[in-house]
Amino acid sequence: MGTPAPESTPLEAKWRKFFYVSETTWIEDHKVNGKIIYPATRMAVMAIEGARQLATSNQAIKGYFLKDATFTHPISINPANKTEVQLCMRPLRNVLEKSAPWYEFRIYLGTGDQQRENCRGTICIHYENSFSNWNGAEKLDLEGAEHYRNLWSETVKACSEYIPTDKIYQVFEDNGFNYGPSFQLLDNLAWDGKGDARGDIKVFQWNSEQSQNGRQDHIVHPATLDAAGQLAWVARTKGARKSL
Repeated sequence: MGTPAPESTPLEAKWRKFFYVSETTWIEDHKVNGKIIYPATRMAVMAIEGARQLATSNQAIKGYFLKDATFTHPISINPANKTEVQLCMRPLRNVLEKSAPWYEFRIYLGTGDQQRENCRGTICIHYENSFSNWNGAEKLDLEGAEHYRNLWSETVKACSEYIPTDKIYQVFEDNGFNYGPSFQLLDNLAWDGKGDARGDIKVFQWNSEQSQNGRQDHIVHPATLDAAGQLAWVARTKGARKSL
């Protein structure tokens, strides 16, 4: 996500990230119609990492909620040039309680007159005690978790038609989404013949070159998060039988 900018303040935190593709080689595996495009999931992860840095240090974090994220302009990457991306975050008034703070985040490409907004949204830090003072909210949170566990079990049972992994990535390729090895993380795919699909998502693995150049600690890697979105298209393409 970069380093804190000199003009960063408590009212608006800013970070700047400069990189070459040669230093972040996994980005080369995310192309649309042959052009390297900065992944939307990378912008989401930037917001998560920014929130983590703004979090209260003595509280355990349970998770993060992203809301109303919009991606207005794709970031096309020229491998020969250095790319600069900036993250800005400012706190929003929380009408409920301070233990679940919300922030607005914005991501820009470039600086000065050449700066352009590419993404904006809001993010909430969910601490372990976030719901402790909300009447009945903790119960609802637990009930929601149980609901999704049951839904997951039902979906796994219903999805009995297996889909070759290379088949869905060929569908992506045919429609202009050129995923290289770093972004081909789906495995053991199956669907129910209707509208649901399930699969495994392999965790992004750093190779030796990536480990030496630009490796950073992260909560979730953008390629792993991208694969979660890819899974939705297994069902939308009727088990890789039709175009996107």
